[in-house]
Amino acid sequence: MTASVASSSVPWWKEPTKDQWYAYIAAWLGWTLDAFDFTIFLLIMVPIALPALAQSYPRRTVTIVVPYSPGTT
Repeated sequence: MTASVASSSVPWWKEPTKDQWYAYIAAWLGWTLDAFDFTIFLLIMVPIALPALAQSYPRRTVTIVVPYSPGTT
């Protein structure tokens, strides 16, 4: 028993209906904007956080003075 496949002369991009194309484009744009949003957040998270962290944790230096005399151990 052989199965015959009907070959159509319609190109693949004409098979979906107009509403199906709208749904595909909407889904693709949603996915793209979500990925863009996530990527932008990762890229700007550190530069935004640095000023806030600098105010929360100011740098403090401590100078230790130790008497030194050469010849003593």
